Parts: sequence; C-alpha cells; structure tokens
Amino acid sequence: MDIRELKTVEEVEALGSLMGEYFTFVCGEIDSLFGIKIEPDAEVRRALTHAQDVLPPRGKSFVVDDDEGPAGMVFIRAADASSHEIKRLYVRPSLRGTG
Repeated sequence: MDIRELKTVEEVEALGSLMGEYFTFVCGEIDSLFGIKIEPDAEVRRALTHAQDVLPPRGKSFVVDDDEGPAGMVFIRAADASSHEIKRLYVRPSLRGTG
C-alpha cells in the first residue's frame, strides 16, 4: 500500500467512487440512528464542489492506494486561523485493522 498526498482538484474528483462508499456508509448510519434519509450521491456531488478547500493552501488530502486503486482517504482543512478539522476519514472495511 502507498500513501500519497493529493495536489489537484482532479485528483480529489478521481476519488468519487471511494467517496460514494464513504457517504453510503455515513448516510446509512444516520438513517439507522436517527431516521433521517440523506442521498449519498448528492453528498458526493456537494463534497466535490468544495474540493479546493482540502488542497493547499487551505488544507491537505491523502489517499491510500492498494493493488486495486484507492482504498482509503482523509482530508484536512482549516477550521479557523489556528485549528484544522479532519474530514472524510475512510478506509475500506476489508483493510481496516491491517496496519
């Protein structure tokens, strides 16, 4: 597995499928816990319109690639002048706990 930093909006956009997995999981949990239905595809589209927020100089983005392509991601963006927040931390279930 390799970890690489993303530098362009196009690289973030290329994670659309992995983001789809992430939002399907998150939206399913929200529905299960709170009975609130959220459309995962709409959330992917919304997130991708803000891709520049998780790229330098506002933030950083990293992806983990395995033999089959992107398998995990994390985005970090500025919350204010002195702090940052972690966004979209996701690792495919098959790789969780593997180090």
